[in-house]
Amino acid sequence: MNELVLTLGWLGIYAPMALGAAASAVGCSIAGQASIGAMTETEGGYGRFVGVSAFPSTMVIYGIVIMFTLNRDVTP
Repeated sequence: MNELVLTLGWLGIYAPMALGAAASAVGCSIAGQASIGAMTETEGGYGRFVGVSAFPSTMVIYGIVIMFTLNRDVTP
């Protein structure tokens, strides 16, 4: 029983980072596809599209902050 509690404790600490990275990958791919579609319709100002396509990567930063906030010894 203690092994299950410890496993769930460690999972709870590192899950925000893993889920944030997975969501960021999906979000960046969708935003990148939308940016490429918008770039084909415009003649200039591509810098805005690069910023918008990289914006979902902030989810990883939030996950890292939460992971370091929760980082402590796990006891049953």
